[in-house]
Amino acid sequence: MTLYQGPVGVEAARYTDAGFLMHALGFLHGMRCQFYDWWIDGRYFPATDTDYVTPRIELVAQAITRMYRQWRSWGPKPQLTTINALFLHSRT
Repeated sequence: MTLYQGPVGVEAARYTDAGFLMHALGFLHGMRCQFYDWWIDGRYFPATDTDYVTPRIELVAQAITRMYRQWRSWGPKPQLTTINALFLHSRT
């Protein structure tokens, strides 16, 4: 995968490629990612994992590449909406 965005400020990163990738990876792995020091916060898992299965690394790599390519093809407003949706999904 090739990242198409150069370095930006920490605050701006939340709303650009870094924000999308962090929240998309969190979505795929069932984790909630936070921007403060880029730490990852695991969700509470009940006694079974029937609603979530950890994906294989190869599948994650393929999925994130396709997701990122599609996301990059959109304009700024749909990109931001997608980042917000992924963030809000992780908060539920």
